[in-house]
Parts: sequence; C-alpha cells; structure tokens
Amino acid sequence: MNKQEHSTIKAIKAANEIKVQNLIEQMTIRANLDARKQAKLEEDNTYLGTRFSKEGHGAIRKTYNGVCRECHRIQNLAYRARNKAELAELRAIVCGREAADC
Repeated sequence: MNKQEHSTIKAIKAANEIKVQNLIEQMTIRANLDARKQAKLEEDNTYLGTRFSKEGHGAIRKTYNGVCRECHRIQNLAYRARNKAELAELRAIVCGREAADC
C-alpha cells in the first residue's frame, strides 16, 4: 500500500466518523423533540380527562380572564349571535353554574 492509498483510507475513515457523529446528534435531537411532543400530548390528555370528568370542567377551573374556558367559548358564540338570554341558558347547560358564579 502506497502513501496515497493510505491517506485516502484515512480520509474515508475520518469522513465516516463525522457522518456517524452527525447521525448521533440528529437522533438525539429527534429523541428530545419526540419527548417534548409526548409530554405535551400527555398534558393535553390529562386536561381533557379532568375537563370532562363527572365533576364537570368547573373542577379544573382553567380560566380566561376569570371565566372558565367553556363559558368563554360559549360567550363568544353568543356575542356573535347577540342573544343574551341564549348565553345564560348555554352557560347553565355547559358549566352548571349561574352566570354570576363564573
């Protein structure tokens, strides 16, 4: 084996090592992203599970400007319809609380 062949083999080995290191870094980054996505999904599922539990969504009381999220969503719908009586009726059905309590 002459010097040129030896240096070519060394260069190929070095390039392969760099490729392997890059692949390891990419796999690590992907694993971290997957872990973050999984944690977010579990958090969302936990929220949905408690939100629709027997106690109703008022048990978790995630609020938006002091109004629970479901009532806020319905409030937006009723504001579009401009029907205040319907708003109170929908709140009572969805939230189970009087409008003054929410």
